Amino acid sequence: TIRVPAALKPLVPTEAEQGPILTEVEPNGYPLPSGYTGPDWQEIGEVETDGPAVTVKGTLDLDTDPRDRFIFHLTKPGSVSILLKHTCPAGVTNLFLAKGRDWPTNNEDELVWAPIIGPNDDPDDQVVLSGVLPANEDYMVHLRYAVEGSCGYTVDISAQGGSGSLQLSSTG
Repeated sequence: TIRVPAALKPLVPTEAEQGPILTEVEPNGYPLPSGYTGPDWQEIGEVETDGPAVTVKGTLDLDTDPRDRFIFHLTKPGSVSILLKHTCPAGVTNLFLAKGRDWPTNNEDELVWAPIIGPNDDPDDQVVLSGVLPANEDYMVHLRYAVEGSCGYTVDISAQGGSGSLQLSSTG
């Protein structure tokens, strides 16, 4: 058990109401189609702080679609929760959060990551990244699949109002 002193005014996330449910649109990762010159991510827009969660549903496949990337920003500062759930009983997916629209080449803008393990585990396994983020800055959610075959997933992004410094954590 971790106890946070009340003087720090911790933000306790509540279950967010359901907002838009988006379907992953390709290309949004690697490999990109031959001759494609567009972005290698999908814009999902703003996540309304103190509003409903934004959900993205998609699939990953080691041979044809091992990475998916989504860009979002907050409407005002808040405590963000990013929940990744597998919709299959197998697979290992890493969940990363980075600042900006370009994947960091030197980990300078990589904020936090957490693996979600699927093989031999409960298909309802999930992992949550959470932390306080400022508004009006772009953030990239990056999923990386690391096992043969394919797997479905759901990503929920929600934010509770608040302020503070960048503090990120993961649970899984």
